[in-house]
This record gives sequence, C-alpha cells and structure tokens, in this order.
Amino acid sequence: MFERPLTRREYQLIRQIEAFVRDKHAHALGHDYSHVLAVVHYALRIAQAIPEEVDPFVLICGALFHDIGRIGTHTGVLHGLRGASIASEYLASVGVPGAVCQRICNIVARHTPTSMIPPETTEEKVVYDADALDRLGLMGMLRGIMGKRGSTAEILADRMGKRAEDYDRLYFEESARIGEALQEETVEVIARFRAALDERFRAIAEIPLPVAEGCEITALRYAPEERETGVPAFIAWPTAEALDKLTPLPGEESQARMRALLSRRSEQTARRAQELRRPEEPRDV
Repeated sequence: MFERPLTRREYQLIRQIEAFVRDKHAHALGHDYSHVLAVVHYALRIAQAIPEEVDPFVLICGALFHDIGRIGTHTGVLHGLRGASIASEYLASVGVPGAVCQRICNIVARHTPTSMIPPETTEEKVVYDADALDRLGLMGMLRGIMGKRGSTAEILADRMGKRAEDYDRLYFEESARIGEALQEETVEVIARFRAALDERFRAIAEIPLPVAEGCEITALRYAPEERETGVPAFIAWPTAEALDKLTPLPGEESQARMRALLSRRSEQTARRAQELRRPEEPRDV
C-alpha cells in the first residue's frame, strides 16, 4: 500500500521525468517506452495490493528510470549501474533531495541481476518484480528476441532458458498472482518455439545434393552435435578423382587454375570444419 499521496511538486516532477524518458526510449528495441509504462503499471498494481508501505514518488521514478541505462549503448550488461548514474545526475539537477535521489537510484541499479546487487527495500523488490512480469508471455518473449545477435537457435535457446526462471524469482505473492496467466502463456510459447526448432532441425538434417559421381559428401548435413554451435556441415567439395571427370575447360591453363582453386577450397573447408569441431582449450582464470 502507498504510505501517502503524491504532492503537487512530486506530480510535476513525475510528468517532467516521464517526458524525458519517453523521448529517450522512443526508438529503443525491445526496451521501448511501452515497456517502461508496462513496468510502471505492474509496479503500481503490486504496490497497491501488498501490506508493506511504499513511497509512491520513489517507486514511480524508479520504474520510469529503470532502463535508461540501455539508451545509447549496444549491450545491457551494465545498464542498471549506468542507469543509476544517469538518474542521479538528472534528479539532482531538478532539485530532488539527496536521500530520495539515492533511494530511486538504488531501484535502477538493483532491478536487474546483471548488476549483481539484489534488491533490498520494498520499492526495489516491487520494480524488480514488475520488470520480470513484462518479460513473460508472448510479448515478453518477442521483446527479448529483438535486437539480439546470433543464430535463431542460439537466441531462442537463451531466451527460453531465462524466461523459464523469471516467474520463480518473483518476490511477492501478488506478483505471482498477476503473472500466473503470463507464465502459462510463456510455457506455451516456449513449447511452440521448441517444436518449431525441432521441426526445422529435422527438415535440414540431411539435404541430398545433385552432385557428380565420386564426391565425398553428397548432402548438406546438420548433425545433432552441431546444434550447440549452430554451424551446419555445408561441405560438398569433390575429391581429386572426381575432378578428372569434370567437363574440361577451354585451354590447359584454365583447367590448371580451376583444379588448383578447387583443391585449395577443399583443403580450407576441411581445416575450417576441423577447427569448428575442436574442443575449446581450458583457459586460465
């Protein structure tokens, strides 16, 4: 529950902060302004339902600023700490008292596990839960995929693994109640993604090729052990014997160049395939 209503000055500051955050998140991928508002929405719902007292100004400002550290950077690994610094400068410049500013900045820093500083106060835990709730469901999965780098399998596997843990990490029973339907949707979405990936792997497991007689490999293969790297075995270079059966090119010099080129490509491909399958050497820590 809220410990008090907002003052007129606090309301004015919230509107000012909201305009700033809206402008900065206008073109963000995944963590756009609609995500920020969704976190504010969930945070207010949780705060109104729990018995612990919550400062409405601290909570709303923390929710508005929570992902500001993602703006202007290609990675979010430090966005909690980076965002806390940005929020601190902004809040100080508009006259927010130091103690209040620190409480808001702690929300921003501690709302994400990437900061490795778990939330402590009620407001911090509420925003943590609110952010987690917006990662659930179909929309949460889609947001998590946007802008990610890697193969389709790698991205989906990473997202599915992380979303499966979010619901169990919620702090409040009210958060779990709100997220129950979203969690069911998440499970369904993950199941559909997994089924689609399995079907994709089956379809490309072995694709026959119309190659000349004598080729070492007659198909494009995507072996099960290659699913970890997402690197298919696209190797179908002809053997030396098969080269002799190729239609001759005009002139001996052209034939020699072509044979040398094919031979080099075959060797390069073999080396690349061996490197991809070589186990990674242990690194000193």
